[in-house]
Amino acid sequence: MSRKANLIVLLTSAEAAVATLVEKLEAAKAKVVTLQGQIANFDALEALDVGSEVIVVVGRGETKVETIGTIRAVKAGELIPAKEEGGEPTVGERLFKVEVSRTGDAFDSEFVTVRESQVSIPQAEAEEAAAE
Repeated sequence: MSRKANLIVLLTSAEAAVATLVEKLEAAKAKVVTLQGQIANFDALEALDVGSEVIVVVGRGETKVETIGTIRAVKAGELIPAKEEGGEPTVGERLFKVEVSRTGDAFDSEFVTVRESQVSIPQAEAEEAAAE
């Protein structure tokens, strides 16, 4: 193999490495945006309790629908032990039992159990919580 062929192989391998790093960078940027949104809504999410209205996604695949539901029960997050010795334990996500109706008819209401990270707050309520 000639020296030029070696350089071409090295260039190709470097370009592949750059493409992989760009993909990882894009994934990290998406995660940053998600976390920033969660931080912005953190106080509003912490204030959620029985009777609060939330937006949840119910169903799978073709039947997946985003709908507004009402929290009917809240289960406190479980205590997660510290990963390292001397570290602080953390509290896991709360679980919400949410009453939703895919059709909008109260007669067709059903209950779904979702984690705290799977709900979002209707815009008007998020703005009220931010103002407080």
